[in-house]
Amino acid sequence: MMPAVTGDFDIDRTRSLPPCRLQRTLTAKLNLDENAAPLAELQVSGATFKVKDRAGEKEILKGIDLTIQGGETLAILGPSGAGKTTLLELMTLQLKGGEVAGTVKLNGRELTADMFRDHAFYVEQYDTHWAFLTCREIMEYSAGMFMQEATKAEQAEKVNLMMVNLGLEGCSNTRAGNEFFKGMSGGQKKRLTLGLALLKGAALLFLDEPTSGLDASATSSVMRFLDKMAHEAGMIAVATIHQPSTEVFMSFSSVMFMANGRVAYHGKPQQIQNHCGNIGFPLPEQTNPADHFINLVNSDFAGQEQVDRVVEQCVQTHPKIRYSADDVPQESQKRFCSQLCTLFRRQALISVRDPSVYFGRMASFLIANSLFAVVYWNARELSQEYVIPRFFLLGWLGAVPTLLSAVGVYAFNQQFKLMSKEVKNGLFARRTYLLTTIALEVPYVVLMALSAVVIPLYVVSTGNWAELLSTILVMVSALWCFECLAQMFGILFTNPLTGMLGMLALWIVSFLFSGIFLKPDQIVWFLKDAVYLMPLFYCFRALHHVQFLGTLWDGAELSDVVPGFKCTQPGPCYGRTGEQVLKSLSGMFVSSEQDTVTRDIAVILLMGLLVKLVSISIMVARTRGSKPGASPVQKVLEEATSSEEV
Repeated sequence: MMPAVTGDFDIDRTRSLPPCRLQRTLTAKLNLDENAAPLAELQVSGATFKVKDRAGEKEILKGIDLTIQGGETLAILGPSGAGKTTLLELMTLQLKGGEVAGTVKLNGRELTADMFRDHAFYVEQYDTHWAFLTCREIMEYSAGMFMQEATKAEQAEKVNLMMVNLGLEGCSNTRAGNEFFKGMSGGQKKRLTLGLALLKGAALLFLDEPTSGLDASATSSVMRFLDKMAHEAGMIAVATIHQPSTEVFMSFSSVMFMANGRVAYHGKPQQIQNHCGNIGFPLPEQTNPADHFINLVNSDFAGQEQVDRVVEQCVQTHPKIRYSADDVPQESQKRFCSQLCTLFRRQALISVRDPSVYFGRMASFLIANSLFAVVYWNARELSQEYVIPRFFLLGWLGAVPTLLSAVGVYAFNQQFKLMSKEVKNGLFARRTYLLTTIALEVPYVVLMALSAVVIPLYVVSTGNWAELLSTILVMVSALWCFECLAQMFGILFTNPLTGMLGMLALWIVSFLFSGIFLKPDQIVWFLKDAVYLMPLFYCFRALHHVQFLGTLWDGAELSDVVPGFKCTQPGPCYGRTGEQVLKSLSGMFVSSEQDTVTRDIAVILLMGLLVKLVSISIMVARTRGSKPGASPVQKVLEEATSSEEV
C-alpha cells in the first residue's frame, strides 16, 4: 500500500513530468526512503524467440524470465551466440524476423512502442550522430526537445552537468564527424550517446555494449556515473557487455549470464564466486569472475554437457511484483510547436553545413549545366541548323540535375537512420520530423531549380525570358519528384550504396523512356506505355514547349502555303515560329505545339506525392517497434488498423 501524501501535492501536475523528475517529486512528497519500493519495475516473462533455418526451427531464446527493480543496473553476459543481443532487442521491441513469444511489462503494464518512446532509451552499439553538429549542439538541441517544461537556463545547466560528468568538455566544440571527415573519437561519441540517454531522464535505459570503444579509465568513469544516476533517479539500466574488467563487473547491481538462449546465472556479482564453488567449478585466484563463468558456459570449448550442468544448477530469485498497471506514469504530452521549432532549427543548421544535402548539389547543378551550355554555345543562335542541338541542350539541362538526385540518397539514408533512432527514443514524433522535412525541402528545391536554370540557360545560353517562371516551375516539379524518389530509396534500403544504385537504375529507365530517343509508337508494344509512367517524359515535353514557345527562328519565313512556312536557305528547315518548330520535331521526338505544360507539371507533382506517401508508409513501418508474442500476421494487421498518429 502506498504511503499517504504529505503537504500540498497535485498528482495531475506530475503527469507531464519526465520519469526521473517524477521519481524525485514523488519520493519527496510521499516520504519514501531509500528502502522503499522503487517507482519502476521491469518484468520479462517467458521470452522466447524462434527462427527457421535449413536444419529446421532454431530456438534462440528459451523461456527467459527476468525482473528488475528501479535503481538497479543489470549486465547481460555470455559467449557469442548466447542470445544477449536478441534478448535486449526483445526488451526494446526491436526484435523482428522470427516467432516471438513472452511479455515485457513495465509496472505490470505491457510495454508498448508509445510507452517505450516516453519512458525508455536505447543506446545502440555503434554510435552515430549528426556529423556536422558539435558535441554541445547535439546536447543542447536534445535538451530542448527532452526538457520542454524546463527553462533555457535549466536546460543549459543540465547540459553542462552531463558534459562535465562524462568528460566531454574538451570536445564540446568538436563536430561529431563521419567516415568522410574526422571529428569526435569513438569513445567520445559513446559518452555523448550515454549523455543523451541520461538527459532524457528515462525510467528504462537499455545499452548494447556501452563500453566498446572506451579505454579502461573512461569505461570505469562512465560506468560509475551510470550506476550513480540509476541509483539516485530510480532508473533501470540493462546492458549487454563483453569481457568487462573485474572493477566494471562488480559495479553492476546484478548480472545475468546466458548460454544457448538460457539463463546460467542471475544474481549479484559478489555472489558469483560462491556460486561457482557450489556447482563444482571454483573460481581460481586472481581470475576475472566474468571471464571464468563465460568459459564455463561456452559450448564451443567447454562442451554442451558442461553447459547443461551449469544451467541446470542456476537458481533465479525474482522480487515480488509490487505495482499494477495504474502505477505507470502517464505519457507526457510534449508541446508540439516547441518541439517542431527546435527540430526545424537543428535540421536547418544541418542542411546548411552538410554539403551532401542541398548546397553541394546546387553547386554541381550550376557547374554541370553551365558546362553543357558552353559545349552547346553555338545553339545560342536561333537558326534552323541549331534547332536539334538546342532541343538536346534543353534535355540535358533537365536530365543532369535529376540524375544527381542519386547523391541525395546517401544523405537521406544517413538522416533516416539517425531519425528512426531518435523517434524510437522519444526525442520527437514522426509527424514532427515529416513536417520539418517538407518545410525545408520546398524552398531548397526552388533554389536548386534556380541554380540549374538561371545562369546556364539565361546567362551562358539564350533562354526564353518570357517563359522564365514556367521554366522554373517545370524544373521545381521535376526536381521535387526526384527528391521524393531519392528519399524513398534512402529509407527503403539499409545500405545507402544499394539505394543509390536503385536510384540510378530508375533514372536510366526514365531517361530511356523520356521520348527524347524514341516516340511511344516506335517502342515494342508491351513497353510503349511505360513512357507515360516516367517523370522525365513530362519534364522534357514541358521544358521544350516553354522554351520554344513564342520564339522566331532564322532561315525560314511565314507562308500561306502548308505547312505555314518556307525555307530561305539550304539545309534542314523546321519552321519560322517556335510552334512550327515543335510541330516539325514531333515527327522525330515527343514534342507538342499544344500547351500541355500545366498538365505535365500536375502529373509530375502527382507522381512525387505518391512517392512521398510510399516513403511515409515505409518510414512508419520501419520506426514502429515489434510486439512480443505477436505473430507476423498479427503484426501486419496491427500496422494496418493502428490509429497511432504519424
